[in-house]
Amino acid sequence: MDQILDAAESVIVEMGIDGATTNAIAERAGSSVGSLYHFFPGGKDAIVERLAHRYMEAMRDINAQAMPLELVKLPLPDLLERIVMGQARFVADTPAFPAVHDAIMRGDCGPHGTFSELDAEIMKQITSFLAARLPHLGAGRREEVAHVAFTTVHAVVELSMRLPEPQKSGVLREVQRVLTLAMAGLENEAAT
Repeated sequence: MDQILDAAESVIVEMGIDGATTNAIAERAGSSVGSLYHFFPGGKDAIVERLAHRYMEAMRDINAQAMPLELVKLPLPDLLERIVMGQARFVADTPAFPAVHDAIMRGDCGPHGTFSELDAEIMKQITSFLAARLPHLGAGRREEVAHVAFTTVHAVVELSMRLPEPQKSGVLREVQRVLTLAMAGLENEAAT
């Protein structure tokens, strides 16, 4: 099954979601179309959905490593570098991720809620981390901050993947600076 998923990733990177056919995926996997349908009775949609779940598991782990509660007092620049660069490395190392994410979110393949579940989990991780780091913020405000931080990192990482170096690195450094300033401002609110 992993061989088929790996093949699907490379076909999606080369041909896009729309161009990735079950025949092309089976051929790349060195398998028959019948074997592909044995493991994935729903065809391409089922494969894309399974890739989405694979990515969700990886993202869950990346976020858990970037924001463990043991590191809640890590200096802001170090903390935000861990978070932003962890996301950026995942997207760079997983070139099919943007296409799979977009296809699921548009409802082209698999259930639309697949990445909504991941987004909700990431929001919960961020909110829990913020509760430990910024206990003076009320629950509603923490949730708002978490939404802004999540959306900002997601958008900038996605943008950075379309940029050449050195712009890519510059954009990733800049989002870290912006979030560091925002978080420092929130920490200063506790002192006043």
